[in-house]
Amino acid sequence: MNDDIDFTWGYRVFRDEKGLYGLFEVYYDRTGKIISWTDIDRDLPRGYDDPGELIDDLERMLNSAKKHKNAVIDISQLRE
Repeated sequence: MNDDIDFTWGYRVFRDEKGLYGLFEVYYDRTGKIISWTDIDRDLPRGYDDPGELIDDLERMLNSAKKHKNAVIDISQLRE
């Protein structure tokens, strides 16, 4: 890990208070604790110069969602 970087990030599936699922961008500190998240399921990526870049990002999101499908994050626990 680069000593100049204090966090890592990735995509995770969250479940909200209504039991609905969404994809979120999640930031972790050096210990792996979630320190921040961004709701992206209402604002899918846009603004790419090349369709290949968009497809690469969508594939990253899908791969991450598949990887963590059995470790869904309950958003109500993070808001406590």
